[in-house]
Amino acid sequence: MQTKEEYAAKKKLYYLKNKETILRKLALYRSENPTKFKTLQRASELKHREKRLKAQRKRYKANRKFHIKRAKQWKKDNPAKVKTQQKAWWANNKSKHRTYQRKRDAAKRGHGHIQYDDMVIFERDNWQCGICGKKVDNSLPYPNPMSKSLDHIIPLSKNGNDCPANVQLAHLTCNLQKSNNLYIKE
Repeated sequence: MQTKEEYAAKKKLYYLKNKETILRKLALYRSENPTKFKTLQRASELKHREKRLKAQRKRYKANRKFHIKRAKQWKKDNPAKVKTQQKAWWANNKSKHRTYQRKRDAAKRGHGHIQYDDMVIFERDNWQCGICGKKVDNSLPYPNPMSKSLDHIIPLSKNGNDCPANVQLAHLTCNLQKSNNLYIKE
């Protein structure tokens, strides 16, 4: 009876001796059965996905500086592609992008930032403008003067934090009139 190691060594030796024939037969099989081969290939990819990802992470960690340098160079060489990819990401991840921008703006000013979702704030405020007190129509799109917007009660420019306790729902016009003041000037 053969052990696993003996069988593997015998199989490897057979492959090395008949490599060209095996590869030719495999290419012929692929061309004759493209859908079956793709199905088998996909099943194999799914089966070994975790193992492949683990190996990728390991290679990346071992060559991190190289990968970062290569990515920077690619971005430098392909500015149009980078811009297209960014626009597509921003369009598909609006809330993530807004959160990132808020965090970045707060960090620039040296203020605190606590992550929040616009809709949670709007629901909390019961769709009522925190400045004028009237109802806000949530179906109106952005450029409409009566559309929804987030207002910082204490503006970031006046050392206000970017957190749920310091934001409120407001009509776009009310928010623009208030600007960076603590209240609307009459």
